[in-house]
Amino acid sequence: MHYIFFQATPAESFIIKHCLHLYECASRQQVNYGKSEILFSRNTKEEDQDAISGLLRVKKTREFSRYLGLLAVVGQNKKRGIQLWWKGCLLSRAIKEVLLKTVVQAIPNSLMSVFLLPLNICDAIKKLMNKNW
Repeated sequence: MHYIFFQATPAESFIIKHCLHLYECASRQQVNYGKSEILFSRNTKEEDQDAISGLLRVKKTREFSRYLGLLAVVGQNKKRGIQLWWKGCLLSRAIKEVLLKTVVQAIPNSLMSVFLLPLNICDAIKKLMNKNW
């Protein structure tokens, strides 16, 4: 997921379109315009929004997108947003298990490649994982 911020004018849109084209040529990757969205500020005129989204070949959206069930832009209260994401019905039990195993277990694994961890620390990590599960 990538974000591009620019002033919502036709001139800026042409520059963005040209930059995306250069990226595609240089990387030999293509932008998936079918999955791309554009979010305008409230003070952008409707006709400008239509012209810009048409030029860039992306659909307009009125809300921030989500990535792994979490709003891509959380806002001021990040702790609250993450708590809602984790505890809400947005994540299945299987996804929670994968997240716990890949993220939480990666920390002690990297430590154990350098240090021998005492058993009480391993037990504390296991208790924390079970508490979050």
